[in-house]
Amino acid sequence: MAKKKHLNIKKNFKANIVNKLALIAALIFYSTSFVLGQGRKIIINDEIKTKIEWKYIISGNSQKKIKKELIRFDSKGNKIEIIQYEDNGIIKKRKTQKFNENNDLILKISYLPNGKIKKKIVYKYKGKFEVSKTVFNGKDKLISRKEYEYLKE
Repeated sequence: MAKKKHLNIKKNFKANIVNKLALIAALIFYSTSFVLGQGRKIIINDEIKTKIEWKYIISGNSQKKIKKELIRFDSKGNKIEIIQYEDNGIIKKRKTQKFNENNDLILKISYLPNGKIKKKIVYKYKGKFEVSKTVFNGKDKLISRKEYEYLKE
């Protein structure tokens, strides 16, 4: 009987931990969504078109200002271009993105430092659900394709 009680306590303890972890995960997800949503509202309301991140290299009493990243936004607050820079000012990474009227990402293009296309990803939606993701290389050759199905079973 004592062994059975011990097993029930152990089982309840594990279930309690699982429930707490699920609650923590849900809180993190919703708080992150809220913060990202607030950021988008600020971008839209303040009509922000570009965000630049600067890095300062401090040497003794002098500071050197270096551009690290540039992000361009559309009128709906979507990131439509992201450029990352090396410390010497040369472009390290660049990508452009296009969105449909529902703000769903439909096209992402990654570029090489010389400006040529490295990779293109095409997303397709049916209603609010992403149904396919197709990846092409810089020469428009198909690399991979995924399809997604959503069932109510």
